[in-house]
Amino acid sequence: KYRLKGKTLFNEPKNGHTMADEESPVSLLVLGGLGMVGRSFVKYVTDFGLAQHVRVVDKTIPVMAYLGDEFKAVMAHPTVEVVQANLGVAEHVERAFAASEKCPHPFHLVVNLAAETRYGLPPETYKSILELRVLCAQQAARVQVEKYVEVSTGQVYGGDTTYSGEPAP
Repeated sequence: KYRLKGKTLFNEPKNGHTMADEESPVSLLVLGGLGMVGRSFVKYVTDFGLAQHVRVVDKTIPVMAYLGDEFKAVMAHPTVEVVQANLGVAEHVERAFAASEKCPHPFHLVVNLAAETRYGLPPETYKSILELRVLCAQQAARVQVEKYVEVSTGQVYGGDTTYSGEPAP
């Protein structure tokens, strides 16, 4: 069994699949869940039944996210709830983390995949992404999320061509 603060998240695989413990439902919040990595992650979670509830939050609505049929089916899965929100706005972040009819209890795990993957954008764009990440992490702490996973490419260096190591600014 895989545990989080004494709560069973996943039982040992049965017939090649890992199923979430029915007696202690796991709720997962995926921020940036309609992007390429997010939609694949949500598909994996639903394919293997790793959570009883998955809330996908993204600034894009599914119809505008260029989802193929496979991913449209994932977003229509009975355990998945899709919420459109601009995570750079505090009120939207609160709504993203709020209880709903489908998920009346707090999220156990939050995976933040909300990012900007294009290069060469104005510095203000990257500053707003940092602010978004801080808003989401602060809200996760406020509502006492058990685990918060921040995913980033680590692209934090300037545009020069010199080597940048760990101690670089």
